[in-house]
Amino acid sequence: MFSDGDRPRVGVRIGDSVLDLAGVLGEQVFAEPSLNAFMAQGRARWTDVRARITELLILERHRAAVEAALRPLSGVRLHLPFEVGDYVDFYASEQHAANVGRLFRPGSEPLLPNWRYLPVGYHGRSGTVLASGTPVTRPSGQYLGPTACPCSARHGGWTWRPRSDSWSEPARRRARGCASASSPTTCSGHSW
Repeated sequence: MFSDGDRPRVGVRIGDSVLDLAGVLGEQVFAEPSLNAFMAQGRARWTDVRARITELLILERHRAAVEAALRPLSGVRLHLPFEVGDYVDFYASEQHAANVGRLFRPGSEPLLPNWRYLPVGYHGRSGTVLASGTPVTRPSGQYLGPTACPCSARHGGWTWRPRSDSWSEPARRRARGCASASSPTTCSGHSW
């Protein structure tokens, strides 16, 4: 998928260029912003399109049409080629599985016995699938710094940084364990 000022459409990389399939093949399915509709057409269709592209590239009689549909790679923006509806990911390395096991089961064996014999999968978040090169903002988690809680000395000054700035101050205090979350100026202690 690529765009060059227009909406994303299907292209095939040819060297340092992208061949605009909507332009050269003239089919609406290649003007779509993802490959989903084309992928739904099945293997026989994929094979046919691949053969047509190969013919376009090797036969001299198609040179003018191909050259008109080529875009320099440096002048286009690449996009995620398909819409991800859902997926399952797997704990592929022992270190990954053990690290997660320590988080989920502190104080016990991090790897369950079946890990070495059965693939262990988990539901992935489709919203986390991005095109290569897309900037990713990592979660902030906790940070040491100024806090709105007047008793910051009791919890070492650690403040929970919420993902949303729409939290109210009482909600922020409850997230930090402040027992007097409703009071704007006093704190009688923490639940931890």
